[in-house]
Order: sequence, then C-alpha cells, then structure tokens
Amino acid sequence: MTENSCKLCRELDNWGLEQYDEQMLRDWQGDSGRRKGYRTLAQEFNTMLLRRQMDRAGVSTLANEAASKYERLAGDDEAIARETREVLRREGLPVDELEQSFVSYATVRTHLKDCLNAEYTPTASDGTWTTRSIEIATNQAQKKAETALKSLIADEEVAIGGDPEVDVSVMVTCTECQSRINAERAIRRGYVCRCGETPEDATNRESE
Repeated sequence: MTENSCKLCRELDNWGLEQYDEQMLRDWQGDSGRRKGYRTLAQEFNTMLLRRQMDRAGVSTLANEAASKYERLAGDDEAIARETREVLRREGLPVDELEQSFVSYATVRTHLKDCLNAEYTPTASDGTWTTRSIEIATNQAQKKAETALKSLIADEEVAIGGDPEVDVSVMVTCTECQSRINAERAIRRGYVCRCGETPEDATNRESE
C-alpha cells in the first residue's frame, strides 16, 4: 500500500476492516467466481457499512433490507433518497456520518490500482469482455476529466476544499418511454425499461 492512502484506505482503517482488501481483490480479479467491476464493489462496500449501522441500531437486515435501502438512498430519485434518510434517522442511524463514509467507484479504482498495485487484464475469451469495454471507456474518461480538473485547480480557476473526486457514468435512455439508467445497472439487471415487454413476457417474468 502506498504512503498516500486514499479515502477507502482511511475508511477501512476507521471501520476496522483492513482484511476486506483481500475479498475486494479476489472479487475484482474474479478469483472467487464471477468478476465484479468497480461500481459493484463500491455498492457492496457501502451496503456493508449501512448493514453494520442497521445492526448496531437493532434494525432488521433480513431479506436484503440493507441493499434495498442503500439502492433507494443512493438512487437518482432525490425524493426517495430524502425519505429514506428520514426513515433511517428515525431508526437511530447516523445517516450524515454514514454517507460521508460511502465511496465511489472511482475511489475503488484508485484503491485497487494505486494503493494495492493490483492489475487485471481481460482477454477476448473472457465472458465479461463486452461489459469490460464499457468499464474501460468510462475509466479513461474519468482519468482525463480528473487530470483536466486538477489542472484547473492548480491554475486557481476552480476552487475546492479537499481532494477532487471525479465520477463518470455511462447513462442509457430509452427513446420511447424516456427511462434513464446507469449502463452498468442495466446490464446487471438485464433491462433498461419494460416498455417493449409483451403481455406474454410479463406473464413469464411474474411466474419465474
């Protein structure tokens, strides 16, 4: 690990999760099964922190309740996110402090590549190659944007209180219903929207 630790390094230390690096590395390189990308790893880490706080507050975490609440908390619908924050506060969770501990996919990428000096080289025979191509393009855009932003900060054209953290996402929009969703999430759940679904498809899905 490098001397200049990233936010994830600090959070692992704060939460006493130093051994979590090993699991994250295995998941990223696919050693423990299907390989997981940066965004999935960030979501799982943040959900784990939320689950811990829910357990401490005596709030049920059965039936993926923590994952469900995190999805609402971190989703694009601000009204739902605000309502979820209020529910968690009433249940005794330190929501503001918790959200400060959440990490982005860019932080996970920095942690794996710069702090752990880890590498992963996909191959054409890799079943996740198509998905990886989106991730690679996103990472390249993120690095270019980060470099440009740091240059603007150095030239005092942009002011910031702490270290800049750039988050680049690929969004997919259906031109029929205007549903808009992150590409990685669409790939993970298998659809962008349901507007092209036939009645037979809906029946089959509900019977699964």
